[in-house]
Formats: sequence, C-alpha cells, structure tokens
Amino acid sequence: MEYLVEEAYEVVEEVEAGESGEPLRKELGDLFFQVALHAQLAQERGDFDLDGVAEAINSKLIRRNPHVFTGDGRLDVDAEATVAQIEQTWHRIKAEEKVAAGEHEQASSRAVALRDVADSLPAHLPALARAAKLIDRLGREGTEILPEPAPRPADSPLFAATSPAGPADEAALGELLFSVVQFARANGQDPERALRNHVKKLAQ
Repeated sequence: MEYLVEEAYEVVEEVEAGESGEPLRKELGDLFFQVALHAQLAQERGDFDLDGVAEAINSKLIRRNPHVFTGDGRLDVDAEATVAQIEQTWHRIKAEEKVAAGEHEQASSRAVALRDVADSLPAHLPALARAAKLIDRLGREGTEILPEPAPRPADSPLFAATSPAGPADEAALGELLFSVVQFARANGQDPERALRNHVKKLAQ
C-alpha cells in the first residue's frame, strides 16, 4: 500500500512542477502499474479484474453526469447546465447511491453528522488534506457543525491562550492546526500544498 501512495505523490509532484511530457508520462505509468497490480491481485482472489475497474468509473461518470449522458450511456449534452447545477446534481446522485446501498444514517446530532462526513473520506489521506476535505464537505452539505465564518487564526481565542512556547499538548496543537486549515479553506488556499511547498523551499 505504501508504494501506491508514494507513486501517487510522485505524479502530484510532476503536475505541480508543470511537467506535461516524459517525466509525467513515466510517473503516470508507475501509478498505473499499481492500479493494474491491485486489479490483478483482486482477479486472483476472484473479485474483479482491470476491465471491472474501468467499468466502475465509466458507470459512475454516466450516472452522475446526466447533463452529458443518457441513462444508457449515450451522449446528450446539456449546454445550458451551469457549474453550480452540475456540482449539485453530482452530490445529490451520490447521496442517493449511498441511501440505496444502505450506507447513509440520518444524522440526529452534530456529532453523528460529523462522523458520517469523516467516515466518507479515505482513511489514508494525509492529516491536513483530510481536514481540508472535511471542512469542504461539511460546507457543501450545509451543516452547522463548524463556526461561521471561519475565524482568522490570529484572532482565535485558541491563539490568545497559546504560550510563546506553543500549544500545551497535542490536543491543543490539533485544535490549532484545524483552525489554520479552516482559515485557509475560507480563503481558497490549499494548506497541504502550501506546507509541502514550504518544506520544499526549506530543503532547497
């Protein structure tokens, strides 16, 4: 599993560097090998094969993009559809799929709603990326779990209570980091990329 994650990040590195030629082709090949490998292992277990992987994403794209495809996969493009309508339709159909699969539990409290959204995220996402996606999905679903508007870190009571030496413990540090991520998302920034680029700059 570690190699799959590593290859994915190497693709990200080439994309962020602006590469579109041979370096990116090679990294995409390495990543595709991981996809093919896991599909082969699944085939040997009798689960599915590489064609099944392609069929899964093909079916999903047809189901969730009715502005492009008919139900049987024929092209029927709605040129009047707006980005907002497309996103709304995508998330509505996704929610309907979860209900049909019995994966949705009606949220009776903020804690349950937060758990449901968190459980929908890949477990292996880096912490900052996971926090950013959590904030984004809660915002899309219109929940009131997070304070609105997101506080500026410098104005947050958490920062005011933080000593010059830093947060008292890891629990306080976690709260502080989440506040920073929330501030970044409210300003349209990517905290994962920002931190990665800063570390890269330091290394140089």
